[in-house]
Amino acid sequence: MADVDKLFEKGSEAFNKKNWDYAVEIFKSICSMDPNHVKARQALRMTAIHRCNQVGFPGKMSSSIKGGAALASISMAKAPDKRIATAQEYLNTDPMHVGVRTALGNALKDGNFLDGAITEFEHILQNDGSNVTALKALGELWHKKGDTKKAIEYYTKVQAADPTDRDAAGQLKNLLALNTIKEGNMENAKSFRDNIKDKDGASRAEQDKHVMKTGAAIDEEINRLNAQVAADPNNPVMAKTLKKIAEMQKQKKDLDAAIATLERAKVLDSADGTIKMKIGDIKLEKFQIKEAQAKQAAGGDANHPTVKAAMVERIKFWVEECQRRVKDHPTDMSLKYELGKAYFAAGMIDPAVGEFQQTVKDPKRKIDSMTYLGRSFHLKKIYDLAATQFTNALALAPNTDWELQLRYYLADSLKAQGKTEEAKAEYKKIMNVDINYKDVSKKLEELG
Repeated sequence: MADVDKLFEKGSEAFNKKNWDYAVEIFKSICSMDPNHVKARQALRMTAIHRCNQVGFPGKMSSSIKGGAALASISMAKAPDKRIATAQEYLNTDPMHVGVRTALGNALKDGNFLDGAITEFEHILQNDGSNVTALKALGELWHKKGDTKKAIEYYTKVQAADPTDRDAAGQLKNLLALNTIKEGNMENAKSFRDNIKDKDGASRAEQDKHVMKTGAAIDEEINRLNAQVAADPNNPVMAKTLKKIAEMQKQKKDLDAAIATLERAKVLDSADGTIKMKIGDIKLEKFQIKEAQAKQAAGGDANHPTVKAAMVERIKFWVEECQRRVKDHPTDMSLKYELGKAYFAAGMIDPAVGEFQQTVKDPKRKIDSMTYLGRSFHLKKIYDLAATQFTNALALAPNTDWELQLRYYLADSLKAQGKTEEAKAEYKKIMNVDINYKDVSKKLEELG
């Protein structure tokens, strides 16, 4: 391990000196020795991007042909280590190739290098946050590592990106059940013995350690918890039990029942602000489902009047819900940030600016808030203020993906001010990293 640490230091020195070739070789060798070395994987990708910035990224045609050849070689190799080596070697000269990056992640997963695989799929999300393949892989990987909450987080994102994915829906359902049982086992078992005096309580607690995969098993658990509540229905402690029941009802997509259960919990424990938030979250999910169904009925046409009406209804509800949350928790910057985003989505730009001008002071949300401020000023056609926000945010950009997005916004604001040459310079900087980024090639051509 000490040798690897020293090697990483040498790679970092080479990186700082912009000796990209040497740094790539060092970080590559570390990844070969320890495929789970997360920092080396991150450094290798970043170094390869910097090297390509200097020598040039492969053109779209070249990337397609050579990347296809690399994928063919990877598919022919059965051993994970050979697939890993082939994929990594190619990515060192074409680090933005999603297909090969995906193949590398899968090879690491097959080789049981879970941390390495997680790192590679997260790299994909840095370029495409809604990449379903990467999101599903991360859900599976975190589940294998035993982090149920992380797995739930990624499968939830899959559901948001593709509501029709039945496999992801099934995985999410099972994980939520497992998480509910994990969190509630000990407390529920004790409460059951105390309140119901069930002579089979001990064996029941033992059974609860297992994952419940069927709807019938979940119904059984809901009935058991409802029996606890019925035994002492006015006890404020039962609010926690009702919250667990609501979570399982939500898993079953019985959203109205979940809301009703949470309303009962709110009566028992009015001081628990999370209950009202959970009710709001479920109501939002109902609006999202309604919008998705309208879109499906309209053949995927997002501009269909029915779809637009459903979207407006959803946004209106979320603005009101976020307003309520901020009123209840006026110092919570995360809630103010969500309210700012809700205002922005609703086209309420001045109120959005007001929220983001507060949340920009929060280090955790500084760059996000600056970005939204820039976009808001751009919409208000105050292009110089927009450019200032994007420029300031660029100085804080944590990775290449953030930089590309901010340069894109900055170039648009410069273009709107008539600063053609400055706008062209920003578009070129984007092309130097990713020639296929959004419509940057077209915009540069239009500027002449």
